[in-house]
Amino acid sequence: MGFLIVEKIKLSQANIIKRYSHDPSAFTQGLVYQNEHFFESTGGWGTSKIKKINKNTGKVTNFKKLLPKYFGEGITIYDNKIFQVTWKSKKGFVYDINNFALLNEFKIYGQGWGLANNGKSLILSDGSEKIYFLNPKNFEVEKTISVSLNGNKQMLINELEFIRGEIWANIWKSNEIITINPLSGRVTSIFDISKISEQKEIEDVPNGIAWDKVNDKIFITGKNWNFIYLLDI
Repeated sequence: MGFLIVEKIKLSQANIIKRYSHDPSAFTQGLVYQNEHFFESTGGWGTSKIKKINKNTGKVTNFKKLLPKYFGEGITIYDNKIFQVTWKSKKGFVYDINNFALLNEFKIYGQGWGLANNGKSLILSDGSEKIYFLNPKNFEVEKTISVSLNGNKQMLINELEFIRGEIWANIWKSNEIITINPLSGRVTSIFDISKISEQKEIEDVPNGIAWDKVNDKIFITGKNWNFIYLLDI
């Protein structure tokens, strides 16, 4: 069987519908949208936190700091709870979406990078080409897929979002967003957002994809960016 050669789709300033304020000191690791608010996870030893942010004003309406020993990574909202993973601690957390109270902790087998869900399973990346589907009740691995681009392993898969039946992913230290078939693991499209990216330093890469499922709108941001962008994709 031959491999489908995937071409890049280059986005530009013309694809930006609107800009929303974003804290330029936020080392963004995960972004979710729900009910006119962004939920954001930021990383860093001693600076990691989760925040609820009013979309229109940029005001933080709730936040919770992680203990200094945890480096926050991806988040997702499932069953009216916030799920968050950490980088090297092999641990995740579950919070009440209303008051950010800690409800549960769970173990992950390896590093935590990105986190999303498809309405049934949590979807986890660990920086490799692997993506894991976890049972949201007992956190056991239900299945694993290997992501490939044009027949080659796609490594460094980072922040995730499940949009329109596919997994969307940032690639670490890249200005590319890929979409992934959740059954085969094949990359189905590549969005080159170099002309939108606010990257100044090597780590200021895109890392935040959020989907307004109700209105089918897609937002992106990055580490230490000044804005969250609503894009026409």
